[in-house]
Amino acid sequence: MAFIEIEKVIRDFKWSMNELHSHHNYELYYLSKGERRFFLTNDLISISAPCFIVIPPEVLHKTDGGNYERYNINVSEKYLSNFQSETLQELALKIIVPNDDANVRFLDILEKMT
Repeated sequence: MAFIEIEKVIRDFKWSMNELHSHHNYELYYLSKGERRFFLTNDLISISAPCFIVIPPEVLHKTDGGNYERYNINVSEKYLSNFQSETLQELALKIIVPNDDANVRFLDILEKMT
């Protein structure tokens, strides 16, 4: 089944995922406020907003940290064209930090989508 979904989460308290997990789809994780520690495969990285991470299907991950706001866009591979899949694979597990203008435009789009 092909799908795309988007969600927004705001937490004003310390919150941690207790279990590593993975998905059958791509997770496009956009941290819009705050800081998180991200466990991806075998690496622990610290990220600060704004930043974006593409998590490919079946990659174990979890996060922890204090107050934050984030958006997740979940996309099944069947929904993507070959070009889109290749692009997401090239960006996979990299931290992408947008400039201020791109961040404002991207947040506007995400707000409209949610």
